[in-house]
Amino acid sequence: MLNPSIGASTFEYLSATYGATMTLKQFALETHRSESNLRKKMSEGEIPGIQIGTRWVIATTKAAKIIDGNEGAFV
Repeated sequence: MLNPSIGASTFEYLSATYGATMTLKQFALETHRSESNLRKKMSEGEIPGIQIGTRWVIATTKAAKIIDGNEGAFV
């Protein structure tokens, strides 16, 4: 769950926890959204995910911007 320590930005927390990219499952956990909903939004281009074979990942920088409400519509 998203719980950055005092003074840490969302990006700092996510990158320290997950590194440069997050799996779909990790992103779903942090955003409290279903994997199927996020997978659909990624496949439709609404969320900037990258598909590698059958797996989806998202750049930690993009994930932080989405979580903070600074990029894209996030429902």
